This record gives sequence, structure tokens and C-alpha cells, in this order.
Amino acid sequence: MKKWGFLLSVVLLLVTPLVVAAAGPNPGTGNAKIYAMNLDSGGQAHVVADFVGPAGGPPYAYSDSANVPFAGHASWDTQLTGLPAGWLGSAILSSDRSIAAVSHLLWTGGSSGDGITAMAYTGFSQGANTVYAPALYKRTYQSSKVTVMNTETTAASVRVDFYTRGQGAPVYTLNDTIPGGAQRTYDVWDYSAIPDFGPDPGTNNWVGAAKITSAHKVAVVVTTLWNWGSSTYPGVANPSTTLYAPSIFKKKFANWQIYSGAIIMNPNSTTANLTMYFYNRDGSLAVPAASQSIAPFASEGFNTRYDSDPGEVFEPVSNNWNGLAIIESNVPVVGIVNTIWKKPSDQTGSYSMGTPTDDAAMKLAYPIMTRRYFGSWEKWSGAIYQNTTSSTATVTTTFYNSDGSVAVSGQVVTIPGYGAQGWNTRYQSDPGEPLAGLPADWEGTVIVDSNQPIVGIMNNIWSNQTATYNAAVMP
Repeated sequence: MKKWGFLLSVVLLLVTPLVVAAAGPNPGTGNAKIYAMNLDSGGQAHVVADFVGPAGGPPYAYSDSANVPFAGHASWDTQLTGLPAGWLGSAILSSDRSIAAVSHLLWTGGSSGDGITAMAYTGFSQGANTVYAPALYKRTYQSSKVTVMNTETTAASVRVDFYTRGQGAPVYTLNDTIPGGAQRTYDVWDYSAIPDFGPDPGTNNWVGAAKITSAHKVAVVVTTLWNWGSSTYPGVANPSTTLYAPSIFKKKFANWQIYSGAIIMNPNSTTANLTMYFYNRDGSLAVPAASQSIAPFASEGFNTRYDSDPGEVFEPVSNNWNGLAIIESNVPVVGIVNTIWKKPSDQTGSYSMGTPTDDAAMKLAYPIMTRRYFGSWEKWSGAIYQNTTSSTATVTTTFYNSDGSVAVSGQVVTIPGYGAQGWNTRYQSDPGEPLAGLPADWEGTVIVDSNQPIVGIMNNIWSNQTATYNAAVMP
């Protein structure tokens, strides 16, 4: 969900084909597949992909290029590039036209029940001097890694401050130097100064956050591994007094099926006083507005499963709830959302909350959406849009094939004020449904036009895993 306005667009992606956990869950072997989408209707985009190793570059570990038509995408799979086994690095995509990119990460042979997990995130158009990671974990069943990429050509001195959730002073600070274009991954288990507990009782139960600073521009991605899955989200560079969460679930039938956790970090020296509005998809409030204060430099979490006990925020919400949120604060804050699916196997997905300045727009793009059905469902996608205003939004969605040709022409929905709507390639592709024209084995892109500012996310769902990413803002 970034703005792509450069004549020469540069997309920065952190590629992590192999990261072995120091402790906590073992993800197995990882592989990245990058999708680059041409956002410029003026013509074909020439996209160059440079893969950067630990020493930086140039020279690069691998380079390639592709010509991409408007609304089409090209892809690079690190498993097919000739990069050596165990390679860990970053990628720079440059183009003569505006582009957006998403990286899918697939892990195999890990400690999840079936040994397969996935994650995704949207690339960056530029770096920042200060970036926040609102949610980190150091648990036996859950472990986080902070990956920092130097987006400039000269070596960058980088500082990472780790905070325990609810506390305003760092529990550990590390300093490092990263060569130009390169990245470094910091596993919370590698640092004994990060405690094994807190804020909840019990050993190996630490939750926290991080602040990354550098005189050079950097990009940050946070990877979290559970025993049952994995997810990733982009670090947040621009705190805001308004945050948007397009998709929050509370689905409990005989057992929990899907639930979400919203984590907010206060990066200020004064207390953040939050007012949280949780809406149904029709724009009505699901519960009365809730208030919460977060101490300076601290973080707090709000979970539809664990905050649903009697008297808690989400107790009145239906056990079959699919909603959204707008969070207002007296000082700028940052936030992310984790969603856990528990059918048919456990899966996780994460995205960064949107802001009015960076993410709410009249036109959004999704570089990768999928439909794969061969008698049973192998993979499908759900694109979700949140109306950030009180006025009804008229939203037109066009689905494109990878070559830029139209797969399904503009589909129109109206979204009530503060409501949400989406398109699902599984549940809206039956005969007679709007997406019935999509092939059984389809992979493409999406462009969304609205008469009101919207924010969006994409859930790409396999039969046994999921990967969530933020929509990109069209120039």
C-alpha cells in the first residue's frame, strides 16, 4: 500500500529463501517468488530484477529483466534463478514505468503439522530513516525475525531497539553496519538480553516491538513463525492518528475457526489515547466505541479470541463476525493485524494497518490474485476493500490475466460508509456468479477504482496455508 509515482520506479523486496530458527519453531527451507505489476497505462514496462547478496552490490548475485504490459505481471522464483542453496538476500526491481510488487514466501519441511507454510508482503518504493515493528514474539511456539535492508548504495549504520509489550524503555539495543543494497536478519532468539518472559507470566513467552533507525534509508520486514504457520508484514515508517484495518474476524462455532489480533505501538514520548471503532461490513458499529491508553513507546494488543470473555471488548460481537476497524489516536501510532485461520489446518496472515495519507486512495492495485480448482480447491484469493469515509463508495474492479488482457471486466459494488466489501475467487466463481469467467487455473492482477478513498488487503489462500498482503496505491 505505497505510492508509486517515480518515473524510474524502484521496488525494494527482502528475499529470505532460507532462515533456520535459532530456537522456537523451525520453518524448514524457504523460497521466494516475486511478482511485479505494471501500473502505467501508457505502455509496456521494462523491469530489471537485481538480487543482492550479503555483501551488497553491484555486482549482484543474479540479474534478469522482463517486459510487462499494463496491468500484467512478471515473476521471479528464487528456486529457479540459480542462486545457491541457503542464499539469503534482497531484491531491487527497477523500471522505466510505475510498478508495484509482492513477494510470496513458501516454507517446506518445517515444524507445522503438514510442514508447509506461506507468507506475503508488498514491496517498498523507498526506504525511511525510522521504521517501526509493532509486533514481535519470542516463544517456544512463536518466533520473530526483523530483516533490515539498506536501500542506499553506501554502508548504513543501523540501530534496533527492542521493547517488551506495555513497557516504554528498550530491553535491548543492537547496532550493526549493512552494506549498500544488502540486508541483515535479526532473530530475537539470538539475543539473550531479550527476556524469555513478559509481559505475561511464564518462561519463553515474550512479546514486544522494535524501532529501527538509521541515517540511511532502510526498509524493514518482520517474519513471524508459529508451530503451525508463518506470516510477515512490512515495517511501518509513517505513524498516523488514524489507522484502518480492512479485515478482522471472530468466527467460533464448535471451536475457534478464525480470529484476529490487532497490535498498536505508540512511538511517542506522550501517552496515546485510542478510540477504537469496530464495524460490521455494512458500516454499522459491531460494539460501542472502545477506549484504550498506551504508554509512551509501548505497545498493546487487542484479540477477538482472547478479548471476548464476559465484559471484554469483543464479547457482544457475533461468533460469526467478519468486520473491520478504524482506530483514532491523539498522537500518531502504528499498527498491524494478525489473522489465524484454524481450518482445515492452522494458517496465519498479517498486514500493516492503513493510513489516510499513504494508503487510502481512489485507485488500488493487487499484483497477484489466484484461482485454482481441479475438482477440489487448491488455491483461491479474497480481495477486501474498506471504505474510509461516511459516504457510500461505488467501487469498480477489473481482473486481468498475467499478460495484461482482461479476464473479467469491471465488476461494480457499493460499499456503505465505514463498511467493507470484497471479491473471492472461490465463493464468487460458481456458475452464474460474477467471477464465473475465470479459468480453473488462473493467476492474474486486479485494479480497483472507487469514488471514495478506500484501503485494501489480499488474502491468498491455499488448502493448507495462507498469505496476506497490502494493496498498492496506483499513481
